[in-house]
Formats: sequence, structure tokens, C-alpha cells
Amino acid sequence: MKLAKIFFVVSLVFSFCLTPLNLDGILSHLSNAQVANEIIADTIWDTDKTVDGFTNIAENATLTIKKGVTITFGQSAVLSVAGKLDVRGTVKDPVKFIGNNGNSGYSVTVGGSGEIKMRNADISGGGSYFFFFFIQNDKPIINKAYAFGGSYVGVINVHNSGKLEIQGSNIHDNEVGVMISGDAGLSQIKVNRSKISNSKYFDVINQAGGSPDFQYNWWGSSNGPDDMKIQGAVNYSNWTAEENFRDPVIIVPGILGSWEKGGKLQIDPIFHTYDNLYGQFISSGYVPESNLFTFPYQWRDSNIQNAQLLEEKIQDIKQIANWPKVDVVAHSMGGLVARSYAEGEDYQNDIDQLVFLATPHLGSTKTYLTWEGGDLGPKALDKFRQRIFTLEAIKNGYTDIYNYVRGLPMQSVQELLPIYDYLRDADTMELRIYPNNYPTNTFLELLNNSNQLENLDNVSMVNIIADAGTDSTINNLRVVDNWIPLNLKWEYGKPENYNTPFTDHGLEYGAGDETVPERSNIDFTGLDNVIIESSHNDIVTDAQKEVIEELTGIEPTEEVRMNIFKKFLLVRIFSPADFMVIVPDGKRVGKDFAGGEAVNEIPGAFYSGFDGDIEFAVIPEPMDGEYKIELEGTGDGEYTLSASFIDDEQDIDRDFTGNIQIGQNQRFNLVYDSEKEEPISDLEPEAVVVSIDSTIADIETIYEKGWITKTSDKKLLIRQLKHLERKLKHFDRKTERIEKLIRKIENNPKINPKKKEKILKRLNQKLEKVSEQRQRTINKRLGSLERILNRIKIKDGISEQGYDIIMSDINYLRNNL
Repeated sequence: MKLAKIFFVVSLVFSFCLTPLNLDGILSHLSNAQVANEIIADTIWDTDKTVDGFTNIAENATLTIKKGVTITFGQSAVLSVAGKLDVRGTVKDPVKFIGNNGNSGYSVTVGGSGEIKMRNADISGGGSYFFFFFIQNDKPIINKAYAFGGSYVGVINVHNSGKLEIQGSNIHDNEVGVMISGDAGLSQIKVNRSKISNSKYFDVINQAGGSPDFQYNWWGSSNGPDDMKIQGAVNYSNWTAEENFRDPVIIVPGILGSWEKGGKLQIDPIFHTYDNLYGQFISSGYVPESNLFTFPYQWRDSNIQNAQLLEEKIQDIKQIANWPKVDVVAHSMGGLVARSYAEGEDYQNDIDQLVFLATPHLGSTKTYLTWEGGDLGPKALDKFRQRIFTLEAIKNGYTDIYNYVRGLPMQSVQELLPIYDYLRDADTMELRIYPNNYPTNTFLELLNNSNQLENLDNVSMVNIIADAGTDSTINNLRVVDNWIPLNLKWEYGKPENYNTPFTDHGLEYGAGDETVPERSNIDFTGLDNVIIESSHNDIVTDAQKEVIEELTGIEPTEEVRMNIFKKFLLVRIFSPADFMVIVPDGKRVGKDFAGGEAVNEIPGAFYSGFDGDIEFAVIPEPMDGEYKIELEGTGDGEYTLSASFIDDEQDIDRDFTGNIQIGQNQRFNLVYDSEKEEPISDLEPEAVVVSIDSTIADIETIYEKGWITKTSDKKLLIRQLKHLERKLKHFDRKTERIEKLIRKIENNPKINPKKKEKILKRLNQKLEKVSEQRQRTINKRLGSLERILNRIKIKDGISEQGYDIIMSDINYLRNNL
């Protein structure tokens, strides 16, 4: 009898080894096994845990595992999901599933109405192959086990309509990776953007038929999946050849963070807020327009409208990169644009990580000043932005910023108004309760609705906050009634003493980043607060290492700190004229009058162009010395030239108003001395005296500097001018003789008045004819000189600087000889 038992057992072992059983048979026995632990209510694991035996997540219960947690599984432990398992790791801090002793044969299973969502998990040391399990009279003969039969079991198992979504995870060094069996709903199985490698037996086993979605994964080799480690049909198309693949990144700027330059919207070419972050991405291996993108947008429009454009941009990026998801780094209002898309009905589930930088989730108190009074704020750099904003308002036909913001209307400004209590009645010192007697913001009210916020559950978010100090930021406004007939400003109250010097201007300061109060962006949806000592705009540079580490898991060793500007020189012109600024080292920004093109030779400078009625240039960190500003009339009339110096402490304007004619040139000198209390001088008009002799002298100087390469070209240009000079002397002598004769006739009393009138008429006609001949000669000779100059330029016989100087002289001579 004993011998027969042994023979029977050996026969079973042999039989099961040759005939692996379906996973459902094993799982059906597992479901009847003794439950070591059952999770029957929503539970959060935010510290390391150990799972032994059989643990079940009951129906209607959710187990959430937070980032950075390690789950250690005992030998043959099972985590069964009848409810929901939500694993929320990050690239920087993944959730780890490990065996307690290398490979412990553990498994995580889901079936029926159960659902597993895994984001950024590192899963190793699990899965198994059951050689033989047998139970007689509820007592095991060989190895204690809960299943009957023999088969493979994955570290992750899906059966009977269970839902599985794995994103950004690393499934490695397991006996079997993912096992699918039974009546599995293949449309509900997605394993994407993950690493599946180094499995002992199989990476994926599919016994359910169909072809589940395993796209965009790395399979342990640049050659793609090993077919010997995949059993059954699996859609593993679009696999990546790079182990350390990354999602494409898109940088979304805030309000005032996009400007048109060269006919295209660019990301902050004025203040260069994003240059260092962009440079850090490149230093960290990202490639522009391949997996690194920017999203400049029309920030004057509604965030809802820009969210639609962001969706289109993301779709374009997904096609360019052939990748299903992107990471978004959003600064200030850009975070609201990103949220508007991610929380909207049209969201395509294509944002993996969303990094907020100083985003005003509940609005910004300072915005009230702009929406209600057309003022951008009390600080010097606010005044700088106010000047540029004023230019834009006038260019668009509005008298001031208030009418521009409200008349357009600039919906983005309204959508930044706070939805918290921030208006204090000066007479009672009581805070009003929002929204009573407030300008309302339905956009943020809806965006922060709990139902809307639930739409962010599938996005991995990081909330980075700038801390500029406890008294750095306008938190509340103490307001008084400002009712004035026909005045629409300050409908809900004007800050007390707002325009009165040596007062607090009705502004109550508190914690924040100098723009966004702390209460607006802290503790957003329960996220961890990543707080960095910085200010609203500087946070983009100061948080660069944190951003890269969040997105890649690798902290850069060095920072990029190239364009950090704190001082600015702003030059503006109000029509009808264009300008060129020449800085002390000879570099230029503005309109090239000779070539008719925009020029910007100064690193970091911005020029708006000259196609509108108003143009401006911004020169960051101006150098000490004399600046020359040249004007050329584009029409006849009055103009205003303005130069402003702005830093953190002060803003100084120097204006000059004059008249100009079309084609006329005027020049100004401006001195910048950083050591002085008021660093910029008045604008001093320069008497422009250009003559044939001065032009010849310019040509000689240009030749001496090597800007004209051939002596023969220099001589040819000078010869043309001297020929013109001789011709003009001839006309001038004729003119002098006629004018002398006219004076003689006029002063001769003996000539009959009627006869005198006829003689003078003939002489004046002759004088007019000589003047016309003189002007024709000027035009002809200068035209010939210009053609010669252009031929020399085409042959690279003259530098750009030399060409511009001579052309400027020619244009002046044409209008003033």
C-alpha cells in the first residue's frame, strides 16, 4: 500500500509537469483558501508593509499605496483584488513590490469586478511555476498549497474580466511577468510605457485569446520583445529600443509669458523666465522639438480656449514623438491652462506627470488691482510690465490698461481673480465672504469643484511652491467705496489710500511668492507641498533640479543659471518714427534703416518690431556708458521717445517729445551709470550734421577699421561724392548769381514796377529750375553711389556695420543737402 501511494504521487508529478493547467483552476482554489487578511474599507498605505499568506481587497474597497512605499511579500503570498488597488508611485519615488528572500513566488491577482491601477511601480521577485500541488483529506502530501494542479502564475495576474492598467512601471526579475487567463476583458488591460525584462520563464502569458495592449514598452533589449518569452497573442507594437526612455515634456508659461517675435509667438523672450529651465532639460538629455517642447499661447484669451489649443499641441507632440503621453511643466497661470484641459470633457488621458510651479489654484489677490483698476501692482517690476502693457493697450486702440482689459475683454485676468475671502471693508475692518460683493470667477469655481478635481486622479501631480517670506505678498485688500459718476473703475471698492504716498495703500501683506498668496496654492488636492525659497518668477530657475528629478528620477549635478536679469533698460517710441539703439560696445537693437529689417545684436535683448504704431526694445543688465538712439521719421508729426530704467527698487522714466518728418533722422544720447542714485541721464538730442565731407570722413574711417576691404572700392565711393560736391558747387554758384541779381532788381527804384515784377518772375522761375536740377543731380549721384555700395556689399567687400553707416549718411544727404 505504501509503495502504491508513492507510485501514485510520482505519476501525478510526472503528469502535471507535462500538462500545465489553466490559471483559472489555480485561482478558483485560491479564492476558497483561508484569508490571512481582508481589506474591507478604503485604506491607504503610506509606510512600508509586509504581505504574508493570502490578502484580499474586498469589493467596494480601495487600497491606495502612496509613493516611495515598499511592499515586501512573504513566500507564495497573494494579494487578491476584488475591489480596487491604486498604486501611486512617481518616477522619483516609485512604489516597490519585492519578495522577502529574492524570489518569493508572490502574486497580485485581479478578476471579476476588481481593478488594478499601477503608476510608477517597481515589481520584482514574484511569479512562480507550480510543479505539483495535491491535497488529500485537507492535508498536503507535498508542500502546503491552496491550488490543485500545476501551471505558471504571473507576478501580476488578470482573469475573468478584471481590469488592469500599468503605466511607467518596471516589471523585472520575476519567474513570470503578467499572466492573462479566462474570460479577461482585453480592452480593459493596458500595460504601457513600462519595462518588462529578465523574466525567468515568460514576460507575458495570454491564455484569454485576443491581443491585449502592451504597446510602448521596453522588453530588455534594443531589438524589442523576445518571442520565446511571450506566450499567446500580445500587441507589443511601438516598442522602444531605449531602456531609459522618457515622456516628451512641454513647458507651459504663465500670463505675460508669451510674446510675438519675428511673426511667431515665443516663450518669454523679454524676461527670459524659462531660459534656464529649458537649458537644464537640454543638459539632462532632452532634445528640442523631439521630446522637449514649449507652448507659447495667447494669454489674453480665456484659459478654456487655451486649454483646447494645449490639447491640439499635445496631439501634435504625440505624433511627432510616436508616444502616448506627455509630461507637462506649468508655471503660474499655465497650471490653470493645463488643469482646464486635464479636468475637461475632451481630456485624452495623455498627461502622465503634471508639475505645477507657483500656480494660483485659487487665484491671486493682486489680480483685483488689474481687473478693477487697470494697475499691475506696486513693485518696480510691476511698473515695468505696466509700461509694456500700456504700449499694447494703445496699439490696440485703448486709452489705458483698464479699458484694454475690460474692453477686449481679457478673460484670463478675470479667471485669475481669487475665490477666497480677500476684500476687507475699511469702515468695519471685516472681511467680506466670497462671493458676496466680489467680482466673481466662475472659471476657478468650476475648476475647483470636487467633481472636476476627481478628473485629475489619473495624473501624477507635483505642486512646487515658491516662498518669498511671510510678508512678501498681497493677501488682502482694505477697500473703500469709490463711486464716481461715469467712472467704472473699482466697482467693488478701491484700496484705501491707494494713490497716496507714505501709506500702506490699503494692501495687506502675508505669506506667498510676491504674486500668489500661500493659501492659494498650498495643500492642493492633498498633494505634498514642495516648498522652495524663491519668488514667483525665479521659482522656474530655482526649482529646475527638482523638476528634472521628478520627471526622470535623476537629480542634475549642476544648475543652469545663464539668463538671470534684474535690471532693464526699456526704450519706447510713440509714432511716427522708428528707432535704433546703439549700446556702448557698438551692438544694435531696433530697425536697420538702410536694410529695412529688424536687428537685435544684444544677447538677451528683445525688440518688438516696427510693423505697428508703437515699438519698444528691452535691454537686460545694461552696461555702463553712452547709448545712442537714432530715429527715422515714418510720417510727419509729433512723437514721444521714452527711455526707462527698472530694477527691483526703482523705476525711472526719461521722455522727449518732438516733431519729425518722413525720412528725417534724429539722434539722441543717453548715459547709463550704475553707480549713480538715478542711473540714467536725460535724453539729449544730438545735432545731426551730415555733409559730403563728413561722409567721406566716415568712408575713410570705415576703411581704416577694415570694414571696406579694397582700396579701389573706397576710392570709387569717395570719387562719386567728390563729383557730386563739384556739381553742387556749380549749382550753388548759379543760385548765388541769380539771388544776387534778384536782390539788385528788388532794390533798384528806377525800374518800372510792372517791368520789375516780370523780371523778378523770370528770375524766380530760373532759380526754381536750378533748384530742381540740383535736386535731380543729388538723387542721381546718390542713387549711383548707393548702387555702387550695394555691389560692394554683394561681393562681401564691406561689413554690415560699415554699410549701415554709409547708407545712413546717404539717406540723410538725400533729404538734407
